[in-house]
Amino acid sequence: MASCIAGARARSVRALHEIAPLYGSERWRVSACAADRGSLPLKQFILDSDKKTGGFFKIEGKDYHYLVNVRRLQAGDELNALVCGAREKLVVHAIEREARFCLLKPVQTQAESAEGVFFTERALPPIILFQALPNKGAKMDLIVRQAAECELARIVPFVSERAVRRNCPPERGERIIREARQQSGSAVSTILHPVLGMSEALALWEDVQSAHQAPLGLLFQAPTELGSDEGLEHCPLPLHSCLTGKVDVIALAVGPEGGFSGQEARGFIARGFKTVSLGRTVLRVETAALAAIAAIRIMLLEKDSWILCAKE
Repeated sequence: MASCIAGARARSVRALHEIAPLYGSERWRVSACAADRGSLPLKQFILDSDKKTGGFFKIEGKDYHYLVNVRRLQAGDELNALVCGAREKLVVHAIEREARFCLLKPVQTQAESAEGVFFTERALPPIILFQALPNKGAKMDLIVRQAAECELARIVPFVSERAVRRNCPPERGERIIREARQQSGSAVSTILHPVLGMSEALALWEDVQSAHQAPLGLLFQAPTELGSDEGLEHCPLPLHSCLTGKVDVIALAVGPEGGFSGQEARGFIARGFKTVSLGRTVLRVETAALAAIAAIRIMLLEKDSWILCAKE
């Protein structure tokens, strides 16, 4: 498996070097070591307590079901774990099927920290998603799951003019986030806020701004939604230009079906948000959230790997 991954990385780097001359007046130089940075994240088991009994972690209930019936681990199998935020390698010492518990034993602590990231030598700034509630609860569940897989720091659902207010049970959200982190290997403990009103969401952003030196707010709004009668910015900024400087926290504001109203957009812009776009097509709300997150993450992850050079 490791040799297959290494071979794929090498082929990817070769392919990037081959297509670089095709960019004409500008050329992209690829850092040859980019494909070797970091380590591929693997599925992990999350333990919120480091309490041991006789040197073993005793796993019961839903966690036992996940390890034994879902992942089908056997005695002697090793697994990656996140124990109170620290990465550890554990081994299944014993499985008691009648009593429905298993014992895990630590093997060694991995060198990388809980904030280690893939494909970069430095941690990304925390990313916060301000998400207007979609019209269906299942869509919000999907957004939460995808945001947790992408290592977002916080998810802030809020009610906008074109959204239908509904409760988001915290227990359900926490379960979705836990499952997503275990599946994806995310080491970031994603926080899901209670549903806020628009004014409360904007006040939360002001608190975030005051706690950081270089905050960046990005308002994702389709160009067609910026009407001339709204007095809004008609030309969204290039996303790259927003990320070139120093940034220590990033907030993404994604609207509901139909987008933000002019008044809502002005509220974000008045608090320092920059208007950006994901293109001319109309995206579903759950697609827009994932596309915005993915665009920001890949630009940040490749920021040190790609260097734009002027043609000599």
